[in-house]
Amino acid sequence: MSYKAVAAATPLVRSLIRASLRRSLKRSQYNQPAFRYSSTVSAFHTNLQGPALPNIAPGKKVTTPQTLTEKILQRYSVDLPKEKVVRSGDFVQIQPHRCLTHDNTWPVAMRFMSTGATKIKDPAQLVFALDHDVQNKSPSNLKKYDQIQEFAKKHGVIFFGAGHGIGHQIMASSSASDSYLESLVY
Repeated sequence: MSYKAVAAATPLVRSLIRASLRRSLKRSQYNQPAFRYSSTVSAFHTNLQGPALPNIAPGKKVTTPQTLTEKILQRYSVDLPKEKVVRSGDFVQIQPHRCLTHDNTWPVAMRFMSTGATKIKDPAQLVFALDHDVQNKSPSNLKKYDQIQEFAKKHGVIFFGAGHGIGHQIMASSSASDSYLESLVY
């Protein structure tokens, strides 16, 4: 490209750059949280071109959609008022469809028995999968695994012994079908 072609293109380039900057400023004014849903003009807005976005819901509180985590917690929350929408930072009580535990089940089972409890409310909710210390063949670890299996049998809890796979993968592959879980138990 010759010097004359660059010199001739310069005014065009400057014009395109200015137009692009104007468009960027115009777009950015609507993305500013201070006046995104406000009909008032802020001090910052006076430096920009164009009107502020009007309030799209006058008299109503505008909220953002729930995140995936909030939706999951909303679905499994217990004793929520009907109008309550679960948001980040809320304290909720949940009742999940399934609850996985692993090699650390035995201390939890001992705590359960020490309270005098004799029955698990919903045994189908629990899944025991032994996968953390499977290489440990010591008598104490094998005894612990037997105790967990006996506890699961006694209470009707879904149980996957050492060698069935990684607990999280078992849960993910079986969550689509409860009959799949039941076919692999014991």
